Amino acid sequence: NTLKHNVNVYARDGDAKAALALYEKVVGQESISQHTYNVLLGLCAGIVTNHEHQSPSSESHNTTQVPAAKAFEVFEQMKKDGVQPNETTYTALIRASAKCEEPERGFMILLEMSDRKVPSKLRSYTPLLQAFADKNDLEGALKVDAHMSKCDILPAEEEYKQLVRLYASACDEEGLAAVLRRMRKQLTFLSEHTISILHNYYNSQKQYRVNNSTISDAGFCSHCGTKLGVEDLTAEEFAQFASQVESIALQRGTSPKVWDSFKAYLRTHGPFTEVIDGSNVAFFKQSFSGGSFQFNQLGRVYDVLRNDSIGDRSRKPLVVLHKGRTVGKVANSDLGRKVLGQLGKHKTLFTSPGGANDDWFWLYAAVAGGENTFLISNDQMRDHIFQLLGPRYVHKWIERHQVKFDFVGSKPHFSYPPRYSRCIQEDENGWHFPSDGTWSCVRRTV
Repeated sequence: NTLKHNVNVYARDGDAKAALALYEKVVGQESISQHTYNVLLGLCAGIVTNHEHQSPSSESHNTTQVPAAKAFEVFEQMKKDGVQPNETTYTALIRASAKCEEPERGFMILLEMSDRKVPSKLRSYTPLLQAFADKNDLEGALKVDAHMSKCDILPAEEEYKQLVRLYASACDEEGLAAVLRRMRKQLTFLSEHTISILHNYYNSQKQYRVNNSTISDAGFCSHCGTKLGVEDLTAEEFAQFASQVESIALQRGTSPKVWDSFKAYLRTHGPFTEVIDGSNVAFFKQSFSGGSFQFNQLGRVYDVLRNDSIGDRSRKPLVVLHKGRTVGKVANSDLGRKVLGQLGKHKTLFTSPGGANDDWFWLYAAVAGGENTFLISNDQMRDHIFQLLGPRYVHKWIERHQVKFDFVGSKPHFSYPPRYSRCIQEDENGWHFPSDGTWSCVRRTV
C-alpha cells in the first residue's frame, strides 16, 4: 500500500522524521502492517533497515533522527492495533533502550521476548552488552551473557569485547581469564580494539609485561621462546559438528537414502587422510573467459597426495565430485576417463547426485574423518552454507583442517596448517594474543 511504500522510501533515505510524520497522519485511520511498524521502530532506534529481508541490519550514522524513546510510543500503538511483534520488533526496541541508555529496560524486553517464545538472535544481545559496558555495569552485562548461554547463542568478538572491557575495568583478573578461555575456543584472532584493551589492562598490572612478538613456523614465540600449542576440536565436538552438517544437509533437500549410502561408502572405503573438493581443484584459476573443468589439475593433486606418506602411514585421499562432472564431453575425454578410472579403481571417488549440493558431502567427509583428516580446497568458506552452520565449530575446524593449494608450474603445492593454533594461548607464565598478522606476548614478571 501507499503507506508501506512511502515509509520504505523514507527508511531508504534514513529520514526518520518524515516517516514518523507520515505515520502520525494515518495512525488510527489506516491498517498498518507488522513490516511497516518494524521499519518505523528501526528508524526510531537509528537502524538502517534491509527492506528485502525485513530485518534491522546496522546502526545508521546518516539519518534525520527522532528521539529513540519514540519507539516505545509506536510499539504501544502497534499493540493497540493487535499487530503481533516478532524478533525484528523486539530487537529494534532493545536497540532503542540501549540508545536511551536504559539497558535494564532493554533486558526486560529480552525477557518478555523469551516469555512469548520469540527466538532471540545474537543481534538482540549486542546493543545490551555495549550499553551495560558503557555504564560500567558488570552485573548487568553478566545477566545478558547468562541469557545468551541459556538460549545457546554464542557471542562473537564484539560481545566478548564488552565483557573484556568490564573485567579489565574492574581489575578482575580471574573473570577476565575465564572470558579469554572462552574466546580461545572460538576466535582465531582479535581486533585491534580488543588487543588495545588487553594491552592497557596488562600494562597497568605491575606483575605483567606486554611485548609484540612473532611466531616461528615451528610455533616458538620470538620474545619469550614459549612453544604455542594446537587447539583442535575434541572427539565430542567433531561428532557434534558432523551431526550438524548432516542435519542441515538433510533439511536442505538431500535424500536420506542417498545420505545413508554416502555414509556407508565412507565406512566401507575409509578412513581417508584428505578429502579433495574436486570442483574447486579442477576449476582453479579457470575464471577467465573460456576457462573450464581441468581433469589434469585434479589428477595431479590426487597423484601427489596418494603417492606421498605421513610417517609410516600411506595417504588415502577421497575426491568428491558432483555427478554432472563425471559425464559429458570433458569427462569422456581421454584424460577425463583416465582420472575417473583411476579414482574408481582405488575406491576414492564419491559422486553426489543431481539436485544435491556436493559441498555438504565433502564437508561431512572431512569433518567425520576427525583430527587426522584434511580438506583440500581454496574455498573461502563464506557462503550461505557456512553461515547456516554458525561459528561454534567452523572457524576452529577450518584453521586446523583446511589445506589450501597452488601450482608451481604443473606441480601442486599444499599449505597445511601450522604446527600451532592461531588463537588465544595461555601457559603458566602468561598469554599470547593473535591479532591481524601480529602477536602480543604477555609475561608475568614476578
